[in-house]
Amino acid sequence: MPRILLLDDDPELRAVVTQVLIPRGHQLVICDSGDALRAAAAEPAALLILGGRFADAEGRALLTELRAASTASMPALVVPQVVAKTSSAP
Repeated sequence: MPRILLLDDDPELRAVVTQVLIPRGHQLVICDSGDALRAAAAEPAALLILGGRFADAEGRALLTELRAASTASMPALVVPQVVAKTSSAP
């Protein structure tokens, strides 16, 4: 079963990603920035998903560290935070 690291602090995104990936047989590891480095070093993942606030400078710094380590070949998906607009139609 492919192991995927999810680095995100948004409970809604975590729930959606969990609902999509777990039934498809993926092992999902949800972590914060410090845990991501340890989790990636402990056991390689098929994918790293950086979401929300980690799609900014902090996430890029983490990605740079991961690219310099033994995890350099791990693919990463950066999901920027999406802010919904409300309509003000009459």
